[in-house]
Parts: sequence; structure tokens; C-alpha cells
Amino acid sequence: MNQNYVCMQITCDRKSQIEQHLITRAHSEKQKIIGAPKQQLVTETLHLGSKSECSPQETFATDLCHLFVGCNIPLDKLDHPVFQHFLKQYCTIWPSSTSSSSSSSGVAVHIPSSSILRKKYVNKNYQSTIELIKKDIEGEYFWISVDETTDSKGRYIC
Repeated sequence: MNQNYVCMQITCDRKSQIEQHLITRAHSEKQKIIGAPKQQLVTETLHLGSKSECSPQETFATDLCHLFVGCNIPLDKLDHPVFQHFLKQYCTIWPSSTSSSSSSSGVAVHIPSSSILRKKYVNKNYQSTIELIKKDIEGEYFWISVDETTDSKGRYIC
């Protein structure tokens, strides 16, 4: 059991004073701060999730990140106003075939910023790529060789 305790001295004469302190807003706010995880949990980091579990917006953002990283396009290009205008004009999520297909217009997609892609989706794409590589080389022998040299300033580089 993981307990987080606040080390703070409270001068009091009776147990009821401590109990009163425990129900104050200040105490509950400190408990929330201390109880909150300080970094991303491993389960959140490694959660790959299938695209069927994700909303269309999540799938779009994941695929957009995969496109940019796979084509070696800097994510900052996504923040350019001309690119934003293009995506807003032409990117819509079409209604699924199970819904009434009489409407041919889709729903406009929210275009995520480069920082959102960097914070939320780059790691997911990285993890899914690592999983694909593991599947491809499973049961096979492989060799990795790294060479070290120095640049003109005497720094070591691989």
C-alpha cells in the first residue's frame, strides 16, 4: 500500500483539533498535490490501444503524427497558418457507413498543434513502431554495430 504523508507540525491540545484540520480545504488541497503522480505512469506510456478503441479525432491525430514523423516533416510545420488553413479546408471525418449515408458532408476535424502531437502522440507512434520491429525480428538473429568518432571540435559522436 502506497501512502503519501505530509510532514507538518501542528500544535494542538486535543485530538478533535487534528480531526478538524483533516477536513479543511487546505489539507485536502495538499493531499491532492502530494497524491498526484509526479510523472507519466508506465501503463499510460505503454498503452498502445487499437484504433478501433479511439475516437475519430484521436485516430486522426495519431495518423497525422505518424505521417509527419514517417515523412521526416518537422512537427512545427503543422503550426504554419497556410498549412492550418489547408487542413481545415480539406480535412473532415466522413460519417460511418452504419449511420445514415444520405448526408455526404463530414464533421470538421480539430487540427492538433505540434506541441500536442509531440506530448501525446509521438511516444505512442514510437511504441507501436518498436512493437512492429519486435514482431518482425522475433526469433531471428540480428546485429547492431555502433561506431564512435570525433567531430572537428573534439566531441564524441556515434
